[in-house]
Amino acid sequence: MTDKSPIKLNKLEMEIMRIFWGKKEASVRDVFRVLNKVREIAYTTIMTTMHKMEKKGILTHRVEERKFIYKSLVTEDMVKLNVLNEIVNQIFAGSPLDMVATLIKLKKVSLEELESIVKQVKEKKKKK
Repeated sequence: MTDKSPIKLNKLEMEIMRIFWGKKEASVRDVFRVLNKVREIAYTTIMTTMHKMEKKGILTHRVEERKFIYKSLVTEDMVKLNVLNEIVNQIFAGSPLDMVATLIKLKKVSLEELESIVKQVKEKKKKK
């Protein structure tokens, strides 16, 4: 998976990735055990989904004692940046300002969060 390749994850794939971002490596059975605690899901559904994710270049595997051990090829930050870029371009016509203004309206961003945003903007400005 290259930085320029779009990372498109459906809901189940995101749930699986959250497990990998916490565990680093996992077998299908490991992922099944975690997800099955939250909701009823078939082992074969997870196995098929993880196989598809490997074909997409999101996961890779090694074989250990006849068991596939999977590992993520994408970081949480890579996915966040990719998804946000898509949202800014498709929903907000390329305007990050419109996106931030909408988030402020929707989530009632706290004063502390706004101050943190301003601080990050100032730090970025200093680096230029």
